[in-house]
Amino acid sequence: MFNRKKIYSLLIAILMIILTISSNLDSSIVSASNSDKEYKSNIEFREKFGLNKDEDHVKKIISENKSDIKSGESKYGVALTREEEKELDRRVGFQNDEIPVIKSKIREKGIDETILYIDQKKGGKLKVGVKNKNGDKNKKMFKELLAEYGDQIIPFEIQYSEKELDNLVTEVWENKNLMQQEGIEIYTVSTDVINQQVLIGISDVNVESSDYINHLFGEKPIVLIEEDSAPTDLAAPTRGGELIESRSGTAPIGCSAGYSAYDSNNSFYIVTAAHCNMSDDNGDGALDYREYRAGELWFEYDYTYQIGRASGLYWQYNKDTDAMAISVLLPETATNEVLSYGITSLTSYQHASNDTVGEVVCKTGSRTGVTCGTLLSRNVGYQISGSTFTNLRGTDVSAQGGDSGGTVYSADKLYGIVKGLNPSYSMIYSHVENVSRAIGLYPLVPSESSIGLTPLVE
Repeated sequence: MFNRKKIYSLLIAILMIILTISSNLDSSIVSASNSDKEYKSNIEFREKFGLNKDEDHVKKIISENKSDIKSGESKYGVALTREEEKELDRRVGFQNDEIPVIKSKIREKGIDETILYIDQKKGGKLKVGVKNKNGDKNKKMFKELLAEYGDQIIPFEIQYSEKELDNLVTEVWENKNLMQQEGIEIYTVSTDVINQQVLIGISDVNVESSDYINHLFGEKPIVLIEEDSAPTDLAAPTRGGELIESRSGTAPIGCSAGYSAYDSNNSFYIVTAAHCNMSDDNGDGALDYREYRAGELWFEYDYTYQIGRASGLYWQYNKDTDAMAISVLLPETATNEVLSYGITSLTSYQHASNDTVGEVVCKTGSRTGVTCGTLLSRNVGYQISGSTFTNLRGTDVSAQGGDSGGTVYSADKLYGIVKGLNPSYSMIYSHVENVSRAIGLYPLVPSESSIGLTPLVE
């Protein structure tokens, strides 16, 4: 006769074994998926920067650096050997310290029809393009630069200068209404100095739109790109552990702190993206600059700490700036520290004329942490939420909703704050010097307190 209790116990034991195996399999699948994603992101990073992509090498480095990546101690957001990290540090030092000097030397010689960009795949070398490379003035300039910087400088011939490409971007925006009348909806306009062209993102690239734009601009270096969506700002509609947040009706908005700043009265502020402080009060389904919430109270750490209120004076949401200031309740809230490689103290900020396509750009945001890549364009423009933007910076740095307002930097130098993304650029940011002039506040970085920057409030 069968013992029902024994049979029942046996069945329970078998079921528990099956559930345990299933759980372990699920965990293994998730772990494998995360490992594949991590490996892919490391390979993509190494491709950008010309680093060793050997599969065994990369997997070994990922395994050895796993704890640093999880804890935020990874300096560039990926797994690197000590030698690779030092090499990237050298490149960042070159772009922050030497390239501004090189640009100044070129300007002093009266040569302004140029294109400069950094080729990271070739070890971070600076490519300097001019018209008539073999002309006497240019030959003399290159001789001096090569004597001082050696093979870090690569001369080349250009057909169009960056200044000419910027002027063409302006011309495109000036003809926006004509193109709209022909049914051509512009999403983005940006410069591509590496290929010496202007990129126009539209919803439908076809024979009619191509012919019309060729007729309108002639033989100018314009390339049409089909984009299936308009640009988006990166504010999350609901929060998911973001660093700073405000209450907007029943849907809190989560964003990231950018940097601390101060005004002429030495009052302190936290700067973040202005779209973080906008709402859809009129119910049309979109954020609008006319719905900026001056006086909105902002918090940190899941609403347990009050930062202060959104300024009604220090903010801008058009042209080259998407930024606002939160007036802090306590002065000690303001700091020059950012969450990167543990904690990094910002000591200076970059001038807008000194950034260079191809340079190393990193961001730290409350959603995706530290990610790094390169600057792709110094002039990205588009329309969104009732405003037209130009002269934003476009990068291949990874960012997601909730990273808006986060710090854009390299080493200890502040570059700007995260604005959003579009199909052509995975992260777009407002440059810090443009932000400072637009909203009228000085970045709180010690070595730059007397550089003569004059904030402009529009």
